[in-house]
Amino acid sequence: MAWTKEEDPDLSAVEVAQVKVFYKATDDSVTERIYEKEDGYLGHYNSGTFEIEIAPPGNKYLVLRQDQDNRKTLHPINLHFVSDTEKLFRHTVPIYPSKLGTGVTKYPTNHVKLVWIYSNEKAQVIFQLWEIAIVTQRNEENGQTDFFLTTQLTNESPIYKNAAGDILLPEYPGFTNWESLQYYTAMLVVMTEVPDIALWPAEKKQEPQKFENNTGKVLWYNLAQQFGLVVFGGQSQIARVHWSEIRSDERLMRLETGQMVRFIGLVQPTKTTTRATTVQWELKGVEVVN
Repeated sequence: MAWTKEEDPDLSAVEVAQVKVFYKATDDSVTERIYEKEDGYLGHYNSGTFEIEIAPPGNKYLVLRQDQDNRKTLHPINLHFVSDTEKLFRHTVPIYPSKLGTGVTKYPTNHVKLVWIYSNEKAQVIFQLWEIAIVTQRNEENGQTDFFLTTQLTNESPIYKNAAGDILLPEYPGFTNWESLQYYTAMLVVMTEVPDIALWPAEKKQEPQKFENNTGKVLWYNLAQQFGLVVFGGQSQIARVHWSEIRSDERLMRLETGQMVRFIGLVQPTKTTTRATTVQWELKGVEVVN
């Protein structure tokens, strides 16, 4: 799978990584290559494991797995050398049994994070955080669980430094609270190439939008976790949306940051161990407004 990101409207897409998926059944020693469809569809599975193989180009990148703790602790994935010039990462994604008798993948073992540092045409040093995941969604029409390979750019920012030499990502506020991500990012950054934070052209704050008639705007949507946040209402309230409440003709239910959506109702969110939240509302019956 070619994974691309437009750096600049005037530039061609830059290849970020080559991703392959392999499957191994519980009672079999054979590992089979799986070729995903255009929408990432992988098929139906009840047990076994997947292996994601990732081969990013260049040198300034790391592939990390995440612990299931409150600090979201990250660890490097083992690096494999194919040749003197080729290297790749491999991550195992287990398939867990579900109450419905089908297999599912679970966050955070279903994904890895790729930190990539590069210089764009404007000589800016850019930080990108990507996520590669294998997610599952229940297909109510046939009673099967669909597996998908997803890739998503979750955060991006130019890199600056302060007087103490700390790395700053002004367009990614959450970076300052993520200790392990800061540690591994610092391994990739050449501080002499990074400008002082005083040179950052801070953007003006925008007035909050107001929404009417059960409409809102997607603040963000995370493919690996399969939920996101939407701002709605005349007072810019925040609601959570789970993939199962998205209405679409596509096989993979998903939203994208900035999309306008319409919903049929609001409920108090389900607070389970996997979907616990402090958000007061959850949207029902969500569809993208064309």
